[in-house]
Amino acid sequence: MGGLSFETTDESAEPFLGTGMLTDCVFMRDPNTKPPRGFGFFTYATVEEVGAAMNARPHKVGGRVVEPKRAVSREASQRPGAH
Repeated sequence: MGGLSFETTDESAEPFLGTGMLTDCVFMRDPNTKPPRGFGFFTYATVEEVGAAMNARPHKVGGRVVEPKRAVSREASQRPGAH
């Protein structure tokens, strides 16, 4: 999920989280200075829920339109057309 506000928390992301059953939600932070980096990873329980979330675009989190993308493994990202 890209385009997240640096103030995004689990609570402010709640409207987006309602698109399916999440098994994990991680907001990325700078490893040294700890401020948020503006993106994160949402893991859904099923592939169908991922599709439903993608089809329900656009999404707003914390008042900002965010950019959801399907995760691609590092190995698969090397292939043409993976993104």
